[in-house]
Amino acid sequence: MTTASAREAGLGDLAEEHESFRESLRTHLERVAVPQRERWAAQGSVPGDVLTAAAAHGFTAMAAPEEAGGLGVDDLRFSAIVLQEAARAGLTALGLVLLGHGDLPARALRAAPGEAMLWLRAIVDGELRAATALDTPDLRLDDGGAVHGRQPAVVGGADADLLVLAVRRDAGQVLVAVATDDPAVRRGTGAAPVGLAAAGLAEVELDGARATVLEGADVEALVADERLLLAVASVAAGRAALATTVAYVTDRRAFGTPISGFQNTRQLLGQAAAELEAAEAHVERCLARRTGAAAADGADAAAVKLHAAEVLGRVVDAGVQLHGGYGYMLEYPIARAFADARFLRLHGGSTQRLRDEVAVGLLGG
Repeated sequence: MTTASAREAGLGDLAEEHESFRESLRTHLERVAVPQRERWAAQGSVPGDVLTAAAAHGFTAMAAPEEAGGLGVDDLRFSAIVLQEAARAGLTALGLVLLGHGDLPARALRAAPGEAMLWLRAIVDGELRAATALDTPDLRLDDGGAVHGRQPAVVGGADADLLVLAVRRDAGQVLVAVATDDPAVRRGTGAAPVGLAAAGLAEVELDGARATVLEGADVEALVADERLLLAVASVAAGRAALATTVAYVTDRRAFGTPISGFQNTRQLLGQAAAELEAAEAHVERCLARRTGAAAADGADAAAVKLHAAEVLGRVVDAGVQLHGGYGYMLEYPIARAFADARFLRLHGGSTQRLRDEVAVGLLGG
């Protein structure tokens, strides 16, 4: 069945359970999160009890198996809905925190034996706060099982008890878990970020931190899933920014005429809407392929994340332009969307890195 909200969201055919999940999540965010949005931004992070409540309602870590207290639902569309609804409500930071705290760790830890299952249960129960970083070219694992290197701007890293990291080992990459109470882990939040003020961003430096290798976890598959979900978040944030801009130009007047009546306004809005439609179709195609496969295609994920993040950037640029001077004031949602979009161009693989990856696939090596 394809409902109106499914078509608008660009997720393809969604079942009744997905739509019910969306409605419950939307109600939860409007009741619990939206009223606190400004306070979280001011304090620089999302409180732990918010993550606990999200887990209790099944809004994060859905892929955690039942033995870890989870739902055992291996359907990426639920995670996509979380990111869409968070962006729609102006809570992109919360969506990314939930992704790194619950959804990605659940997919990484469920394949690992032993202590990993205890960590996962603690995440589901709200007793442990996690953060995930997968685009980590500077992190390496030595022969003694210790991690070295520095990782900037880890979402949720400022408050995390456990870090799930992709690190270099020999010629490849592995996933590891690192407890932040290790003295070899140093964190700094530094200056306030331009965007995503509530995301708990932190620079993490590891100088021989003891790591547990998550044997059985597939780094490439997890990276591809993250990139696909970031593409979902980018398109949803673009839709929200466009709606904000349309409302502004409809209400605002210049020289006695609504701004929406000027040709330049129509040109910018038409271009933004067309680009979002194309990016949304791209996301829907990739998500449909992922739904029918054990893992997302890495090349698809790189391309769709690149496409969606760049479209988001152009949409918010147009929105700022149409807001005039108000577009540069953080009191206006479009200014915050503009700042957040810059981070999404870097997170999960920068524009430049993704271009290289797509080109390598095109050129065959």
